[in-house]
Amino acid sequence: MECVESERAMRGAAAREAYFYQGRVAAEALTTSAWRSWQRCLAAGHEPKCHLEFANVGRNRVVELEERSRSLIAAAREELEHVAAVVHRSGMVVLLADETGAILRKAGDTGAVSPRLGLAARQGVDLSEDAAGTNAVGMALIDRAPVSIVAQEHFFEANAGLTCVAAPLFGPTGSLVGALDVSGDHRPTRPDCTEFVRTAACAIENALLRQLREVVFIAVSPSEHFLGTPSEGLLAFDPAGRLVAANGRARAFLGIAQADRSAFSDLFESVRFSEVIGRQTAPDRPLSLISVSGLRFAARSGPAAKPRPAPPAARPQPMQGSPHVEAKNASALALLSVVTADQQTERAFANARRAMDRDVPVVLVGETGTGKELFARALHISGPRSDHPFIAMNCAALPESLIEGELFGYGDGAFTGAKRGGAAGKIESADGGTLFLDEIGDMPLSLQTRLLRILQERAVVRLGECRERPLDIALVCATNQDLRDLVARRLFREDLYYRINGLRVTLPPLRERTNILQLAEYFLSYPDRFERGLVLSEAAKEIVLHHPWPGNLRELDHAMMLAAAFSPRHGGIVEKEHLPEDFATPNGLVDPPSPSPPSVSLGQAAIDLIESTVLAHGGNVAAAARALKVSRSTIYSHWRRTQRCS
Repeated sequence: MECVESERAMRGAAAREAYFYQGRVAAEALTTSAWRSWQRCLAAGHEPKCHLEFANVGRNRVVELEERSRSLIAAAREELEHVAAVVHRSGMVVLLADETGAILRKAGDTGAVSPRLGLAARQGVDLSEDAAGTNAVGMALIDRAPVSIVAQEHFFEANAGLTCVAAPLFGPTGSLVGALDVSGDHRPTRPDCTEFVRTAACAIENALLRQLREVVFIAVSPSEHFLGTPSEGLLAFDPAGRLVAANGRARAFLGIAQADRSAFSDLFESVRFSEVIGRQTAPDRPLSLISVSGLRFAARSGPAAKPRPAPPAARPQPMQGSPHVEAKNASALALLSVVTADQQTERAFANARRAMDRDVPVVLVGETGTGKELFARALHISGPRSDHPFIAMNCAALPESLIEGELFGYGDGAFTGAKRGGAAGKIESADGGTLFLDEIGDMPLSLQTRLLRILQERAVVRLGECRERPLDIALVCATNQDLRDLVARRLFREDLYYRINGLRVTLPPLRERTNILQLAEYFLSYPDRFERGLVLSEAAKEIVLHHPWPGNLRELDHAMMLAAAFSPRHGGIVEKEHLPEDFATPNGLVDPPSPSPPSVSLGQAAIDLIESTVLAHGGNVAAAARALKVSRSTIYSHWRRTQRCS
């Protein structure tokens, strides 16, 4: 689910107190990128309490910056205004920075934000990490990935009242050219809008690429519905069919390296470049292209392909649950095209698709990491509700006191600190679309009763209100537990079980799938895997095929990320030594150490067991608690006790 700012802010405050004032390491309370940024700031000699000023910038410097980034400013102009209009109600402004972190443009009403943010949102102000400490612009440029920084996650205390989200911008050749940022004063109930900013950044990158002249553009996507959107892959070829440039999505789809100048025939098979050019005059009839790796894409070509303008109704506000999710949808479709190459998974998807077409609820069952949310998202975007929201919520991720408001929403004045006018919950936000409830078996019994009534009445009542709001949703639930066993143990309502259990779909674990190597190659081709053109050696393939993969797709993804980090750059071979160390022994298990006298206390042994179990379940505390046969509160109490002792 999408985390509201209040949760991040509380964790950031705890981390700041522990690290800066108590001298304790608190990396688990921060995102990995924020923790690394804190370390870099300290190494650079910064002090968290130091008064940070955003210096005035002279006119000559502003003119110089504008001249250097003229193309980027022109490409971003339209999208900046659109993003500013969307986030205005959330009290945020939009910033465009160059590759050094200097602000080039701002959009939105800076008079509606704090003076602190108003000072930062001026042309020429340096928001690099060196100058402004931990912040989204500086970190996006360093990590080359979207970043969000909430409240006290900022390094400097002076910025602790702000929230910022940024995504890097890459030029037509894949080089870093800047960052797009959305910033505002911290609001506890504001949802995460990282995907929205990422998608807007894709639109700017596409506009940059379309500035090229005397080229033929070819747009590709696993689904024709995403052609003409920021999520399409965009390729530019010279008249001879030689690749000139490509956006990040196309590079990810086709595994194109940054300096790649491949011919069209090196990327696609079964059709000649001249045939594609000949179809330029039929933009409403997409082509079907097959990549040399066997993936099928819908495609359109033209000398100046431009995105279709989306109607106003299709551009929701970010407060309404994951707006502009085209980028995430395209990623889901791309991965699904590989996942469903396995016949068992393909049959499961076809059956689930037919059930959802008839408004039959679907329950996805599978081990942790088998891709249940990916599967649910693909069901949504491949069906008749694809133009409406897909809202995901993890029922195990929030305590009961928070999950009720998140799920059902609340009215004006429902509780102390409630937003004026109230707020829609996840269920209401999914109206017309699909609601995905992950870890449904962990939903508290008291909330199961309310959910049952909503599903029966097809209407929701916000907390603190009496008015019913009609609903039209498709429901997909997911669990790695046996719901029938939970019913027998009176941990899950029997009537709710029969209401949601329309079609039960079991997703096979990775070790039982027939396309493990194809999935591994897909994860190696991710755009953030540092290199391009990586392939597995025969020895590495053997290890990948015989590893038991207890973490399934999530473990495979992390393993390929590690392999990409340690393998040679630019078309290198992934050898077995580039894989995680525990892959080297039979069945992926580490050889047990020789017996030795215990050197830790019983309490420490319990903590070690808890931490290793949580890691083995991909950070899922609920799953770890079930494996250890303890409650989640037991795990949290052990962690709190450890923090007090340290």
